[in-house]
Parts: sequence; C-alpha cells; structure tokens
Amino acid sequence: MDWAKLFRRSKPAPYEPYAEQPIYPIGEMMRHMAQIAPEDYGWYAFSRELLRDKFADDEKRALMERAHRCGTEEAELLRAACGVTGGVLTPARAADFLGVEIAYEDAPSDGGQVLFATFTEPDRVTVYRDAVRRGEELLKDAAVREALPQLDSTRVLLWHELFHVVELQKKATIFTKTEKIALWRGPIPNRSGILCLGEIAAMQFAAAMEGLTYSPYCLDVLLVYGYDAHAASALFDEIKQVLSSRAEGTTKEDAPC
Repeated sequence: MDWAKLFRRSKPAPYEPYAEQPIYPIGEMMRHMAQIAPEDYGWYAFSRELLRDKFADDEKRALMERAHRCGTEEAELLRAACGVTGGVLTPARAADFLGVEIAYEDAPSDGGQVLFATFTEPDRVTVYRDAVRRGEELLKDAAVREALPQLDSTRVLLWHELFHVVELQKKATIFTKTEKIALWRGPIPNRSGILCLGEIAAMQFAAAMEGLTYSPYCLDVLLVYGYDAHAASALFDEIKQVLSSRAEGTTKEDAPC
C-alpha cells in the first residue's frame, strides 16, 4: 500500500482504496498489537524494505534479531555514556550529550507528507505536535491505556529519532550501517545498506529506553488513526497479514476483525 499517497498534506487526502475499509476499535487493535512479540515486528519492517526479495527468510530472521539486539545494546551504551545506570535518562539529557537540538512544530511547514517526527542531519530532531495531540486524545480511551501502559508518545518519538542520531555518529561501526548487501558483483561491486534494520533497531532502542514490554510499532497504527481511522485499520490488516504468514509471528488471540 502506498501510504505516501494518503499523507501528502497536513491533513490526509481522501484515498479511494480505503473507502470500503471497515474501521476497527482502536483499543482492540492496540490490545492485539501489544501482545505481539516485539522482535516479530521485524517481518513487518522487512515487508516495507525495497531489497526484501534479495533475502531468504532465514537471512531476514538473523538480520532482524541482530538489529533488535543492536537497539538494546545502544540504549545501554548511551545510558552508561550519560552516567545513568539506575535512574531515568530523559531524551533532553541524551540529546544534549549527543549535541542535538530538539524542536517542536505543529506540522511540517512545507505542507508535505504527514510526519510524526524527523531527524535532520546532522543535529536536529523535530517532533510534530499535531500528531502527538491526536495520539494523546486516543490515549483517553481506557482500552488503549490498558493495552499501552506507560506510553509517552513524545518520548518514544524522540528516542526513535535519537537512535538515528547515534547511527549517524557511529556509521563506521554500528551494525545497522555497516551491514550491506551486494546488488551485483564484478570489478566494481555495488553494495547497499538495508534501511529496515535501522527502523527495527530504533524501535527497540525506544522500547528499551522507556522500559516498554510492547513494541513502539503500535504507534504506527495509533498515530495514523488520529488522522484517518480507515487508513489505520487498513494498516492494521496489513501488519496482521504479514505476521500471520509467519509461524512464530502472531498472537494466539483473535484479531478484532
């Protein structure tokens, strides 16, 4: 599905393929997504990877596991570097340590694709308040709060983008940047990075920093729901379909559809 077509402006444009999409209760979707093992969301990340067809499933699983570990390890390393071992490390303190400015804007100023947060190289992370406000409204639903305890969407978005800062600063050594695939072989081989590895690691980095037992990938559906419930329900169906095709990638409970 081409989500870019849906989110080209500050408000989603009507997109006919979703007109017949049933809308599912947001609390039920969050309950289902929160029960999925965080590492299994790697299958969803790989389903969006442009180079996905170049990997066998066992190769994807090995890369997913390494990216997941990378996110956990980098969280531990940043905590230690900031001198925080038992206390709470805030995104603001981490950003200061990394030499990054945190900015807040209502929405992207160029009127382009709806975004939740961005990292502008080399040193600026921006969170868009409109998306956060919509997510906070949904968190007033008791079922959503129960499914996603301790969720601070602003902090999760910041941690996700701060991982990409870490990636840039460690690009010569960090797994998500050094792992590459040869697109073709020859006298001058072309090797490409695997973008989804950074997304998998960033999600786990955010989860580790916040002590979450569920995957921040839940925010993909939650924040989209704030703009278009049809599109969010379609995205939920896509995620569920990807994971249900894997022997170890689903929960045992029925989805709300």
